[in-house]
Amino acid sequence: MTFFQLIGDPHYKHKFVLQKIIGHLTGWTREELIVHYDDEVSVELGDQINGKYRLYSEDHEPLEYILGYVEYGGLRFSVNKNTIIPRPETEYMIEAVREYLQGKMKNEEGKIILVDVGTGSGVLGLSLLHSHGSQIEQAFLIDISEDALAVAKKNYNYCIVHNQIDKSVDVMIEKGNLFSSPALDSGLLRTSQGQEVIILANLPYIPDETFDTNPDLSIKYEPRVAFVGGDDGLELYRIMFAQIRESGYQTTMFLEMMTWQVDILRQEFDWLVFEEIKTFHFQIKIVKVMFKN
Repeated sequence: MTFFQLIGDPHYKHKFVLQKIIGHLTGWTREELIVHYDDEVSVELGDQINGKYRLYSEDHEPLEYILGYVEYGGLRFSVNKNTIIPRPETEYMIEAVREYLQGKMKNEEGKIILVDVGTGSGVLGLSLLHSHGSQIEQAFLIDISEDALAVAKKNYNYCIVHNQIDKSVDVMIEKGNLFSSPALDSGLLRTSQGQEVIILANLPYIPDETFDTNPDLSIKYEPRVAFVGGDDGLELYRIMFAQIRESGYQTTMFLEMMTWQVDILRQEFDWLVFEEIKTFHFQIKIVKVMFKN
């Protein structure tokens, strides 16, 4: 059987997935695969392709875990079952922070300190280090999971090797509990007078019951702890707000949550300003949160 015949086989209904698996196993781009259409598929390779395809089609394992990476915002990030797969809607947060930083650049404001709380695979923090590293003096990527941090460190090293982020930026990737870690608690976060700390936090915000009754079979492969946030999904945000207030740092937060959760936090935390950022997802909001003057 040739590659052309394999791709045309009606048994393989998910053609995009099939081609991604072939590319992953052969190292070919889509264009290179076309060049090899008339080549014979070896028995060994055919078995490997079929095995990985069945993981997707029958076991409902996410393609990103099968491949071991995700392409996100023009960069490639390793992922595994210790990290959630970044969703398209999270790109709205990255874009919101980029716009915010561009505004600071136009106003000739100084460099910021970036703290990615619950970094997981490091997608948020590393994406901003890639696009706006010149505006970042320090970056802290914090997570409670050592397994997730291993993935974040792998992605950071990949970005360094491939010259995708500025090596001169002081980056620390370490275990911590939300806005608390050995580096943050010991004063390694160095702020000059008026210097702003920008916090990114895509924390678990799905209510426990909502997650447990989700019919999406693929979600069972992702770490539950990275999704659920208590009865109303806001348990970790409440803890983080208290930590930030106690720290005394001047912060601007960019958060992701469900639309109905914004008003709950707005009513509970009257010392914060919640600004909803427009997205094209009616159930999920990106929210900029600041201290009231």
